[in-house]
Amino acid sequence: MIDFQQFKDSRKIEEFIIDAGLHPLLGAMVESLQIPNYIDRLCGPFDKRLLLTPGQLAKALIVNVLDGRTPIYKVAESFESVDCEVFFGQGIKAEDLTEDRLGTALDLIGELDLGLLFSHISMHAMQLYGIQTDVVHIDTTNFSVFGEYDTEDYKGFNATACGAPKSGRRDLKAIGLGTAVTGNKTPFLFEALSGKSSDAVWFRSALTETTKLFQGDLYSRPVLIFDAAASNKEMFESASTLEAPSIIRLSRVFKEAEEAVCKAWEENNWQHVGVLATNKKGASEYKISSYDFHEVSGWRLIVVHSSGLEKSKRKSLDKNIATKRETIEKDAIVLGKKVFKSKEKALEAAEKLVKKHITAKIPLQYSVDVVTEEIEKYARPGRPTPNTPKITVTNYYVKFRLGETDVERYNSIIQQESCFVLVDNVPKDRCSDKEILERYKGQWRIENTFQFIKTPLDFGPLWLNTPKRIKALLFLIVLSVLTANFLLYRLHASLSGSPCGEEDPKAHPRKFADVTGRRVDKPTYNMVREHLLKLKVIIYYDQEQKRWVREFPRQTRNKLLQIIVDIGFNPKIYLEPYRGSFDLWCYS
Repeated sequence: MIDFQQFKDSRKIEEFIIDAGLHPLLGAMVESLQIPNYIDRLCGPFDKRLLLTPGQLAKALIVNVLDGRTPIYKVAESFESVDCEVFFGQGIKAEDLTEDRLGTALDLIGELDLGLLFSHISMHAMQLYGIQTDVVHIDTTNFSVFGEYDTEDYKGFNATACGAPKSGRRDLKAIGLGTAVTGNKTPFLFEALSGKSSDAVWFRSALTETTKLFQGDLYSRPVLIFDAAASNKEMFESASTLEAPSIIRLSRVFKEAEEAVCKAWEENNWQHVGVLATNKKGASEYKISSYDFHEVSGWRLIVVHSSGLEKSKRKSLDKNIATKRETIEKDAIVLGKKVFKSKEKALEAAEKLVKKHITAKIPLQYSVDVVTEEIEKYARPGRPTPNTPKITVTNYYVKFRLGETDVERYNSIIQQESCFVLVDNVPKDRCSDKEILERYKGQWRIENTFQFIKTPLDFGPLWLNTPKRIKALLFLIVLSVLTANFLLYRLHASLSGSPCGEEDPKAHPRKFADVTGRRVDKPTYNMVREHLLKLKVIIYYDQEQKRWVREFPRQTRNKLLQIIVDIGFNPKIYLEPYRGSFDLWCYS
């Protein structure tokens, strides 16, 4: 049991107080993963005139991402309130984090094989903690960047002009990111992608890299999960050849997908799975139907119906029908006022209206009639005379009537839209149909990872204007996800009854109280952050020892210090530069 009193201020006079926040804890976590050491070792000899190594600057950028995410060009400013001598070492100040030093560090990091380096760091950490996984989620994402960037690629990577359709900004460039995460959301693959990179091509590359990292066969390797962009014949064949157990959402471009859904509804031989997310109110219920996938030998095809998806699709379709009905009725009124010289021309105009509005996804009934009107008029233009002959002219009008919703077509659309199709080559005696669905539904883990990475992200063209630096920064951002993930892994393990990773029969599971008092089994990163933002440190100069001394204020709550211990660190990480002995974790 650690006596927290030894770390608290014993004097009666305080010099000044700083808000310590999360920087020391996050810095210690980065150091425990040996990230600075990996980077410095690969970057080569260090010029001491730069004061800070590329690994130390990388640590600063990783912590910046995790603690508030200050825009990159304001990193030095964000460290003005940080005790830099504790974070970096003696003699280092915030003003030493110059743009030139940060830019140089990113240049050096960008020249490394970042995909290989990231995998080494992550796989080494997983080995240290004894983490194994039975499932891997693989996906890509892209996001827009502002500013001017070099037009030349760096090793095939650059920000490319793709635009941002959601915001209407066609002038923006985009970059992409490909990654893979384990079942506990630990990322272990990284690749920076140009904005127009093909997801299908990268998925095949990720498949190959993953099989190199996890040796085995269809029974022993983790099951790899892909979305629809990976559904192509080359991918299916690669997974079979490499013996990589894979689950892929089948794209609707495959005719067999639609046929399988129709077959499932016709046979009505569903296997009811029920609710998968038991802790979520109003969660979807599922039912499945399984067949052989004829496109590739040895693959299974599973049609999945979701009640939640059906509800969403009904709401969307009803809204589209109502909107389209209003539009069609307006266009029909305009069409009905037009005069045509022949029945053929009138029917042709009606057909154009139908093709424009009543598609396969709009199940509306309608009827078209052509009505005629005979008009007597003078045979020639100008002012008529008593002898000017008269002729009869026939005018044609379109009478377009919109009927009710076609119930049969409506139900057919809902049946198709409320289902999705999975294909897999996982042996049936390893995973049942239900287990395949359960593994696929864990794809939210990688979506959460992307959400953290993208919110918010400010590249700032001030000095981050080269593809090399953008690539390096993306690498550090994904490393920040890795850092936060292992921080939470350590905290959750301690709370579950394994303090600092050590099996202790006397330890009992505990709950974590957030700042509102709500008690949870597995706190989130933000819950930890909200607590530790309150942590303060006193700094004063000891006249007898002729040195600066750091202590926690007497009123520091033990609960805050206990959080640090539960994460596996001695609270001294806030008072002294990091040392390996401050890491209290018992590694595997």
